[in-house]
Amino acid sequence: MQKNKSEYFRVLAVDDEEPILALYRDVLCKKSDNDGVLSNMKDLEAELFGKNKMKTMPEYSFGLTTCHQGDEAIASVKQAVEEDNPFALVLLDIRMPPGPDGVQTAEAIRAIDPLIEILLVTGYSDIDPMEIAERI
Repeated sequence: MQKNKSEYFRVLAVDDEEPILALYRDVLCKKSDNDGVLSNMKDLEAELFGKNKMKTMPEYSFGLTTCHQGDEAIASVKQAVEEDNPFALVLLDIRMPPGPDGVQTAEAIRAIDPLIEILLVTGYSDIDPMEIAERI
């Protein structure tokens, strides 16, 4: 019998609003299963997709680091690269006053780690998407 393969990803979430960062924590960080919710979800998943398929599906875990501003995020990425423990993904807001915006932050992060995945997550941007794509 093959055990589930576990995959670990380091994620950096950057947003100036704490409720957004709290949402990332809720979604990406494992919770205790005191009320059986996670077990019930696994049972439903097995019912939908079959138990045999579940044995080979990887389990994902995330190491989440959060930052409120771009400068802090840039320093975190630089440190992670220097420690040879880079982030796999950055979830990045575009508008984060008073510091650098998300596009400027993404440019700096990309210069430090060209392999990092950057996902811009925003409710509003005054920067044209084509300009963002060209810059990053």
